[in-house]
Amino acid sequence: MSKTWALAPEIAIKEMIRVTKPGGYIAFSTWTFELVYGKLFKAMSKHMPANTTTLYIYSSNQSEQQQQQPPSPMQWGNPDTIQKILVNGGSSDETLKDIHFERGVVKIPVLSPNHYWARTSTMSGSVIHAIQAIKEPSKIEALEIDVLKNIAPYYKDNELLVVYH
Repeated sequence: MSKTWALAPEIAIKEMIRVTKPGGYIAFSTWTFELVYGKLFKAMSKHMPANTTTLYIYSSNQSEQQQQQPPSPMQWGNPDTIQKILVNGGSSDETLKDIHFERGVVKIPVLSPNHYWARTSTMSGSVIHAIQAIKEPSKIEALEIDVLKNIAPYYKDNELLVVYH
């Protein structure tokens, strides 16, 4: 997942290609904006102060101002974006063959959505950053309510279903 936070995705892709043996494979998993982590980040973005310099992290698209910031990690979950980066990242059509995207599911054991929030709000860097930026207890509570609402559809049988590419 470290490539998700790469400040320059094109450089990250070039390095992946460089260290891959001829005929080898590059594989990674990432979050998608339209599913659980995307919903989590979207909920956080609604509550972040406007002056937050890392607001770009929580965006699904890059505005002109955000294009000066590093790309959002959510962009790694967009097959069109990755296809474009792969082709523009220094490879040629001859180098990369059979570019394939698929989805899978990671099941995170949690007792409830509230348990997920309790764990995430104290252990996840992005959520901790959001809470620290928001500061005001009533606004943090509003964030928690929003997060719980957004992740509820992905909670089933004591598991949070995280779909990834």
